[in-house]
Amino acid sequence: MQLTRKGVIDKKQSRDSNIELLRIIAMVLIILSHIVIHCIGVQLTDSSSIIRLDNGLFNNPVFYKKLLILVSFTPVGIVGNVIFIIISGYFMVNKEINIEKTAKKLFIQLGYSVTVLIIVSMVFQIVCNSKIYLKLVNIHSFNTSFWFAGYYFSILLIGKLGLNKYLQGIDKKTYGLYLITLFAITQFGWIGTLLESVATGLRTLLSGIFIYSLGGYIKKYDSFRFIKGKVLVLIIIFSYILIYISYYNITLNNINLYMTSNQSGEFVQSLMDFQNYQIMPIIIGISLFELFKRVELKNNQIINYIAGSTFMVYVLHDNSFCYSIWGLRDWISLLYYNPVYFVCWLFFYTLITFLICLFIYFLYNLLTKTIKIWYIY
Repeated sequence: MQLTRKGVIDKKQSRDSNIELLRIIAMVLIILSHIVIHCIGVQLTDSSSIIRLDNGLFNNPVFYKKLLILVSFTPVGIVGNVIFIIISGYFMVNKEINIEKTAKKLFIQLGYSVTVLIIVSMVFQIVCNSKIYLKLVNIHSFNTSFWFAGYYFSILLIGKLGLNKYLQGIDKKTYGLYLITLFAITQFGWIGTLLESVATGLRTLLSGIFIYSLGGYIKKYDSFRFIKGKVLVLIIIFSYILIYISYYNITLNNINLYMTSNQSGEFVQSLMDFQNYQIMPIIIGISLFELFKRVELKNNQIINYIAGSTFMVYVLHDNSFCYSIWGLRDWISLLYYNPVYFVCWLFFYTLITFLICLFIYFLYNLLTKTIKIWYIY
């Protein structure tokens, strides 16, 4: 997810550190959501996990307010995806995309990351001496995992093959009509079902193209400049209010179904799931982008460097090996008995994961510089 103005980092150019800071925050949000969805959510909803950890504390037909903590974090990964794509459109719609350099960079970083994961996961399991069982990474992950890399590259490729040229040549009215039409296509349920029947993931891809195009529209026309920052914050707050009410309604529906069907088994809670085409994460992501776009921040090399690690951080943490490490902790019991500690530990795990991945990225840069020196001399 190393999204830059030309698809690759140009160190000679000055970069907007306020946007680079937003990249970092977006990556933190994605890690946070992955811990919640792929680890904590599994412990909450998976029967085998509940039996293994003996932590069915929420397994009663009751609405628990504490679970709203989890609901707060479930959409933030999609929000992070929206932010990355809208940043790409903001900087790249009106430029020539160097798709070859982008592909090369993604390939090299993906290959390095998968190699590190294969070795580290094996060594970690050997050191643990079979006391714990982790899901180890293999070379097939290069082709079967890390969906965002293909999603991002597909959007840039479409931009390169003609979308950018089209968007650069139309007037504001036509651009606005194009955005409204594309947004409608991705949001209306029946059309979305039709798109998925044509090709799995097509609805998500078209949503990404909409967000990318919107980034270019914002850059060209500064279309949201009349919306005050306070209003953007209120939009985010109101979006979360709707999410919380929706989760309450979903839970009540599940409880009513459980009661009316006279089920004798244990009641298992659900957790809200969000997709990349759904409206709430898109609205929140756009609002956050517009807020950070207005922040005045001097060019900061440290922020810019850390932001450059985001694609590798994504690959290094979004895999079954990390999921199994996060899952060694009983998160559900912690949430049930001490929600404050739960949130603290959740952010601690997120920060540690980010810093470890950042260190591996630092080693990658060191390695590439060393190889270049050897190659030259």
